[in-house]
Amino acid sequence: MKKLPQMHHHRASGRARVYYKGKHIYLGAWGSPEANTAYQNFLRQLDEINAPIMRGGGLPSCVAVDKFLDYSKEYFHNLGEYTNRKSTLRVFSEFFEWTPITEIGPLKVMKLMDHLANQKLPRTRVNRVLTHIKRMMDWLVSRELIGPEKLAAIKSVKPLKAGRSAAVEMPPVEPVPLSTVEHTLKKIRKPLSDMIRIQLLTAMRPNEVCGLSFNEIDQSGAVWTYSPEKHKNAHRGHQRKILIGPAAQALLKPYSFLPKDQPIFRTTKNEAFRSVVYGRAIKEHNKANKIKHWMPNQIRHAAATMLVKEFGWQAARLILGHRTFDTTQIYAEETFDKIAEIIGRIG
Repeated sequence: MKKLPQMHHHRASGRARVYYKGKHIYLGAWGSPEANTAYQNFLRQLDEINAPIMRGGGLPSCVAVDKFLDYSKEYFHNLGEYTNRKSTLRVFSEFFEWTPITEIGPLKVMKLMDHLANQKLPRTRVNRVLTHIKRMMDWLVSRELIGPEKLAAIKSVKPLKAGRSAAVEMPPVEPVPLSTVEHTLKKIRKPLSDMIRIQLLTAMRPNEVCGLSFNEIDQSGAVWTYSPEKHKNAHRGHQRKILIGPAAQALLKPYSFLPKDQPIFRTTKNEAFRSVVYGRAIKEHNKANKIKHWMPNQIRHAAATMLVKEFGWQAARLILGHRTFDTTQIYAEETFDKIAEIIGRIG
């Protein structure tokens, strides 16, 4: 079964193109509405797409995934969520390809999950695939591309339970020992060392330290406030406020000459760090220096462990940005002052 011809970025010309029957077909400027329209028009002309639609089968599964991912990329401020969906739904697209989306039911979804489990994927990843399939089906219903009865059927599929499938059980993410982090910090280059230290002092997520820019930091008080526009729950209308104490401020001040509207921390190619690049750089350094492997998200776990031990669950939850109350309750002035006092002492 043939796969959907994909649109690619021709970097030399800055144009979008597809490769079909031995030829490159150029569609317009990459990322432009004109290129996207030209690509959809191209797809409609293909016999491989017209055939299942003419048979009454509806939208091919691989095209349905592409449409949902286009929506997700535009909707989410945090591209991490889009990347997660793209990664998980790719297996759905490759497994079902041109099967009409209206023919995908619980048995087919469970067949996919069994296939992934038998490939020894982590159980949590298989269940994440199921979660994103359900979200995609929900979106397709809202766009009247499938009927609501299809979504109801798919929702009946249950996640894999521990020990009840061939999927691999992964150990929980543990906090990295501070002694291991210090070993890494002895030789790792800047700005990676500063990024690691700032994470330890503020409990930022990896993507938050990668996206840190001065125009999102309020420096008016003794404790600074970092309010990232793009964060994990931005699409839900939630605020995220990260407090930066004196020790972390001292790490940031040498970068104050940089443009205020750009991420502070840059790679050797002068590109903004992404979480995956940040994690890979630490991994490569540790491997080269024979240091036990750890990842940036483990720093946040280490900071959380320290916060709980020193200040209790309530303070830790608020500093980490875990949400139990609504935004107005979490950032009430009295509570906010209490958090600022804590960060002023540790960060």
